[in-house]
Amino acid sequence: MLTAAAHPELVRALVIGEPPIFPLLKKDPEGARLLRHFLDTAWLPSKKAFQAGDLERGVELFYEGITGPGSFDKLSMSVRTGMLKNAPQMKTETITPNNLSHFGRREARKITMPCLLLNGEKSPRIFYRITDILEHWLTHAERKIIPAASHSMHSHNPRAYNETVLKFLLHHEARPAAQAKALLRE
Repeated sequence: MLTAAAHPELVRALVIGEPPIFPLLKKDPEGARLLRHFLDTAWLPSKKAFQAGDLERGVELFYEGITGPGSFDKLSMSVRTGMLKNAPQMKTETITPNNLSHFGRREARKITMPCLLLNGEKSPRIFYRITDILEHWLTHAERKIIPAASHSMHSHNPRAYNETVLKFLLHHEARPAAQAKALLRE
């Protein structure tokens, strides 16, 4: 989104899936309430675990704060192992200031290319509120819900996610029709 706002000539179409632009919520009463709840139930507990050196617990708290209690234990061992490999990055994300803190209405208005806004059907309301705001600000946006998915929609329902994203991108790209159809079959 930052690249699209600063250098729109580099982007033909943009897919935006529940971006964590939490500062957008601070001036919005519903958003501020959702942000406080998210910080209290997911972000801060995860941050404390990471700071205490418990990377596994930090990942678990972060994931469950987004997808619901008990969801981490339901993941396959290979998925949990993959998430734990990303624990240092998750730790950095929770202990550093929001890198999208300067993104607002002015930056969104600079995004003039077609945008696809995505939400997971089961995602926390905080992500819906951020998407609501972006949908209002972006001039060429369409919105889709990925069924049976939460924030990690690309892994919760990869078929629906891939189909939705590919259809949008192919509609806004000058690809030969045969090549586009081949991508949709994959």
